[in-house]
Amino acid sequence: MKFLKKWDLYIPEYISVKTLILRSINKKLPSNVTTFNEIPNESEYYKTERNEDFMIFKNSDLVIFQSLFQAKLFKKYNNDIFVDGTFYIAPKFSQQVFITRTYVKELNSFYTTSYAILRNKKQKTYKMLFNKLKQNSNNNIITEPKNVHCDFEKGISKAVKKIFPNINIKYCIWHYKIY
Repeated sequence: MKFLKKWDLYIPEYISVKTLILRSINKKLPSNVTTFNEIPNESEYYKTERNEDFMIFKNSDLVIFQSLFQAKLFKKYNNDIFVDGTFYIAPKFSQQVFITRTYVKELNSFYTTSYAILRNKKQKTYKMLFNKLKQNSNNNIITEPKNVHCDFEKGISKAVKKIFPNINIKYCIWHYKIY
């Protein structure tokens, strides 16, 4: 834990956050799953504490998790959507865990609006992901997001443009240094 004296706040180190995410994912998926096809369509793992369905979509390339609350956040606070994939916490049978977030100005905080497990980094997979998030946020009735913040991966930006044609793509400078 890191202590930020200025704000009198303890922040967990990156490694401990990564460990928490890994533990959480490992708890959510049955331990014997080794391929996308083995992920069950229904499970106690896909329910929120309010007994609401949490897995909103599954096919052979993609599994999307989004609670009702997260869908409402995605719909209401969609001026800026932040997206990124991580490879370090992805299950062995997949390529990445992809996360969408939004900023809630009133609370001065970012909130995760979905988690997805992707088998690949193809444009069609990202397109399916954003299309399903759009559908789930209110039966396709959504104010078009103004901006998406992402890395320089062309598959993401092209897919976002197809689903939200009027959106602005804002590329992350930190990712620019990596590529």
